[in-house]
Amino acid sequence: MRAAALFCGPTIAAILLLALGLTAAPRRAIAANDHAPYLIALQRRAAALGLARRPEWLRLLHMEPGSLGALESQISDPLFFLAKRGRRNPQAELNATLAGFFGHPSVAGESVACRFHARYEWLDTQLHFNPQGLPPPSCPALTDWLKALDVGRIYVVFAANDLDSPASMFGHTLLRVDQKTEVPGERYLAYAVNYAAQTGTVNGMSYALRGLTGNFTGYYSVMPYYDKIRQYEGFDHRDLWEYPLRLDARQKQMLLWHLWELRGIGSRYYFFSRNCSYELLTLLAVTVPTIDLTRRFDRGIPYAIPIDTVRRLRDAGLVGKPLYQPSAARRLRWRYGQLGAPQRAWVRGYVDGRRKLPPPGGPAQQAGELEVAHEALYYHFQNGSLKRAAGLPRDRAALLARSKIEQQPNFEALQQPRLSPDEGHASGRVSLGMRASDGTTAALLRWRPAYHDRLDPPGGYLKGSEIEFLNLGLLVRPGQVTLADARVLSVQQLGMRDGLFHPWSWQVATGVRRYGLDGERAAPRGDLGGYLEGGPGMAWPLTDHLQAYVFSIAALDVNGSVSGNYALAGGVRAGLAAQWPRGVTSEVSAHWQGRMLGGTVPGWRLRASAQFTLGKQNGLRLTASYGHQRYNLASVELGWEHYF
Repeated sequence: MRAAALFCGPTIAAILLLALGLTAAPRRAIAANDHAPYLIALQRRAAALGLARRPEWLRLLHMEPGSLGALESQISDPLFFLAKRGRRNPQAELNATLAGFFGHPSVAGESVACRFHARYEWLDTQLHFNPQGLPPPSCPALTDWLKALDVGRIYVVFAANDLDSPASMFGHTLLRVDQKTEVPGERYLAYAVNYAAQTGTVNGMSYALRGLTGNFTGYYSVMPYYDKIRQYEGFDHRDLWEYPLRLDARQKQMLLWHLWELRGIGSRYYFFSRNCSYELLTLLAVTVPTIDLTRRFDRGIPYAIPIDTVRRLRDAGLVGKPLYQPSAARRLRWRYGQLGAPQRAWVRGYVDGRRKLPPPGGPAQQAGELEVAHEALYYHFQNGSLKRAAGLPRDRAALLARSKIEQQPNFEALQQPRLSPDEGHASGRVSLGMRASDGTTAALLRWRPAYHDRLDPPGGYLKGSEIEFLNLGLLVRPGQVTLADARVLSVQQLGMRDGLFHPWSWQVATGVRRYGLDGERAAPRGDLGGYLEGGPGMAWPLTDHLQAYVFSIAALDVNGSVSGNYALAGGVRAGLAAQWPRGVTSEVSAHWQGRMLGGTVPGWRLRASAQFTLGKQNGLRLTASYGHQRYNLASVELGWEHYF
């Protein structure tokens, strides 16, 4: 996600500029020697109560045990700490914070009690500050900011994954903040709270490497929610799922106070671990300090898949059933599919400039055709396939014609998918099965931490597409354990083509494998070697549950088993993928490759697979393949798949 990193709501902007430019003076300046006895008393009482080790304080400092078990804040920005050793010493930071309330130099133009107001409020509830010894602070900038937000309902929003964007391949989460006066249907007036890396103009390999190694800095920002709707639903064509947060008034206040503390505070951003969704959990953690929302992602599996963080909130009872907001592309495809063949032909022709007004049919049909034509023109503006100068006059003419028709089109409402993303199978998967070939059998063990392939249960995931991260396979025979393969990353994006949509599909995969058909054996004979393959393709929806695809493939293998130790091949892969009723998925595919350079051995392979769902988190998968590459080889695999 490439986003600006400032609080930038239109109403808020001026307030924040004021907040950043002016010092919010304490109501009464306290002479240095006046407060010493009371400050010492507070620090002693805080130590006696053990406040520095309480989860509420550690959440406010974003402290977690480090690799050696010692506490350390995940925020390294010195602006966030008042004590020199505050990042690693919660007691020192607590003492410095209490001292700061008594006249510490301002922090970015604010008093300590205003700048770190969540700390102030929590410590006040624990130590019951005496107004005579420590007068309550006056924080006009914070007060005005809270008044402008006027927070009512808050939602956690999951934006469906976008395989065309490296930073959002697994999805994205943010907060939607409604105003108290907002009524259902007016979400365009809400604000969005977003955490994103500040990436500037970095592109390509450098962008990926810096994201993987934590060399970007992430910031929170507040912006009009409408901007995010336009980006996700409109430009990126991603569905939004809005989960209502179950927070009481005090918890919402604590959330906003802490968000105020974090403005302008940067932290290292990692694509797979400390990403947008993880940081959103650390923000929400201050509202429920007794629940460890990040434990699984800190001390267990070292990555944070966005939908897994939503599941964590669901399992903690913090979110309710989501609202579904389909993308503009999904709505357009749904309406376009309800038109008859002549009406669809007119819409395509009008968008292309080959047809003129008026559209065929009666008034209700014409209303539908004109609305779909308008949406299609808007879609093509966004993806750059239609120039504004050519499309805008057509769009205006269509809208003018539509305004003259009183009848409404007879479109059926788009139905919400049966399963929301959090209700899909878990992201991780472990497999236990058998492989047989050449009269030999071996046990096959697989572990894949993330995320989804075409044979996995499709509910809650992008239909037909797949993305796998770290898929490791082991072959076990008596007295011998060998690495079958290790896919570091495998992505196949199926962009469905029809009369109105013409996206390209693509795939890429890299890792370690055996060369050619040797990778299908129960007892491989060749070496392991690195590989990189990929290429563009096309895909078509044959029915609602059946897709066809074809890819051109270029594959480079660096392997000691081939002549010259490398092989560069070109080829074609085609297949059919289906999602049948009763939890059955299947795929048949054919792959052919020819020699380009090196020791490539031409060959082909046919494969048929099916998975039978056994409950939401289990399945039985059967795969049979047959191929030729200097020799013929048949292989069969049967495995139990468990999702975790």
